[in-house]
Amino acid sequence: MPFVLISVQTGMKHTIRSDVGMTVSIIRIIMQWMSVIATLISNIFYNKLSVQYFNMRKDYEKFLSTFIPTAYRTKYFFVLSLTMICLFIVRIVAFYSIMASIRSINNIRGYSFPYFAMAGAFFPVAITTLSGFNFYMEMLHFRFYAIQINYRLSELLAQSQTFPKYQTNAQKMIISCEISDRVDELIILYARLEETLLILNNAENSVLGFYFLNKLFELIIHGFLEFLTVAGYSSISITSDVFTQNILNNILGVIEIVLMVLNCENFMKEVLLIPIIKYVRFSLFFKINYLDRKHSKNSA
Repeated sequence: MPFVLISVQTGMKHTIRSDVGMTVSIIRIIMQWMSVIATLISNIFYNKLSVQYFNMRKDYEKFLSTFIPTAYRTKYFFVLSLTMICLFIVRIVAFYSIMASIRSINNIRGYSFPYFAMAGAFFPVAITTLSGFNFYMEMLHFRFYAIQINYRLSELLAQSQTFPKYQTNAQKMIISCEISDRVDELIILYARLEETLLILNNAENSVLGFYFLNKLFELIIHGFLEFLTVAGYSSISITSDVFTQNILNNILGVIEIVLMVLNCENFMKEVLLIPIIKYVRFSLFFKINYLDRKHSKNSA
């Protein structure tokens, strides 16, 4: 690590004339490496909790498929997953294309920027991006589970509100009891969803904090370095394609954060709809009692 920093510092002297810019670049690399190391330590510390979470999620998927055999909106979630995978690949390719471009520019000026030094500078960004990608996919799983519960609940709600006219009160009461049993199953699914989500939150809480902290350093410092380039503090003439790559890379970083926040927000919206289960359950309870009294009265 110290040797990498010395090599990066030497390369910065051939790239940036500003001492402030060089200092900021070194601080960025140090902070990002510290964030990556802290993330790895956190993963080791919460290793047992992570294993417990993945086992619980696997069991939950089996449990969910038992009570809700039909999967809803699978194409929609496939597109979301594919979008995030493509974004992750593009970001990694963009990082190392910028690295190769800067190295080629330095080679023209007679200074060979070591590959391992540049890889050491960009490696933390790749690890951070991977951490965010993993969390996004896990939250996408939970959003999928919540939507399955909500869709099944909407079907049961519609079924409970419309009974065929030709059915007797006893038949309606039997159907209401069956729907009530299905609603009880959804309540169990919801409770287990909360339990599994709590385990994920405990396992990924610190990792997510380091992720957003790293992204904050990345976006702010990258923006500052772009400003130094525009202001003429660069020792080399940055070509338009390299400058455009840097700008697009920053935009992709913002898109990555926005997608993650939107995914979590949409999951919260789906979860907020689930308490309707209680309304359906109480509605069925009163309907069953009403039909029972009516059936008893007619029998008498």
